[in-house]
Amino acid sequence: MTVPLALIYIKYLSYFSLLGIVSAIILEIVVIINGFTRNDQPGSLFNPMKTELWPTDWNSLPFSFGLRLDMQVINLIFLVIIQLIY
Repeated sequence: MTVPLALIYIKYLSYFSLLGIVSAIILEIVVIINGFTRNDQPGSLFNPMKTELWPTDWNSLPFSFGLRLDMQVINLIFLVIIQLIY
């Protein structure tokens, strides 16, 4: 049985919203601290790595589509787990 998120009580949705906000802030803090403390590439804010607008190796282009599909699958799994809980 699927439960639309509009039918879940606001107090439960606010916990998940707060969890998402806190985790996004912590992730941003960790990335900034890591960027300032590292001096070698990749990951340094003082010595950034060279980037290109177009891929240099066209054989690796499908990996970006795979990463996008992985994120969609993770979101679906998360929604199924929430539906099983409620």
